[in-house]
Amino acid sequence: MDMQAVFLEPKSNVSALYYKIKLAVIDFTFYDLKTEDESCFVCNESEGGLTASVYASNIMNFLARGTDKHQVPYIIYSYGCTSRNRNVTLSNALLNLALFLKNITIFQKYLERGHIQMKCDSMHSTIERQIKNAIINVSADCITIFRAARKNPSPYKVEYLNHQFFKDISSLQYYPSIRPRTSVTVNCIRQLRYD
Repeated sequence: MDMQAVFLEPKSNVSALYYKIKLAVIDFTFYDLKTEDESCFVCNESEGGLTASVYASNIMNFLARGTDKHQVPYIIYSYGCTSRNRNVTLSNALLNLALFLKNITIFQKYLERGHIQMKCDSMHSTIERQIKNAIINVSADCITIFRAARKNPSPYKVEYLNHQFFKDISSLQYYPSIRPRTSVTVNCIRQLRYD
């Protein structure tokens, strides 16, 4: 799972739009290694911001959709960005999901900085090439652009999210912090387990 670089809308080749007020468009990408499904969840900053609750809502929704009858552990690979992936809000949300789904174990593994590439990065590259010459007037235009970014074996699954999708997860407080009680910082954590 990863978040693509935020881009602005409207986007056009006309220079008159350059100085106009723009909205940030956010793209959350997920790649399921088991099924090889690639999904994008798109929203703009008026629908969902760049907060930990927004990230956690996306991750919980994606994991809840993927639950099947085989109760295998779920492993989430993510970069170690503290505002998105390495915070107490997301940890409490994943623990809540593991307790709610029963008999599910979720592992959250953080990738090393600098020399790692995920499958999501290839999705980002493909989408950015498609966006380069596209004209985007509203966020909903991104759906067709993202789907057109890949034709084989099938277009990306793209879903546009509105403000009703996101939940305020900051009220979940199983743990007050994910920081170990020693002098080790949060940035030193390599894996968390929720069950």
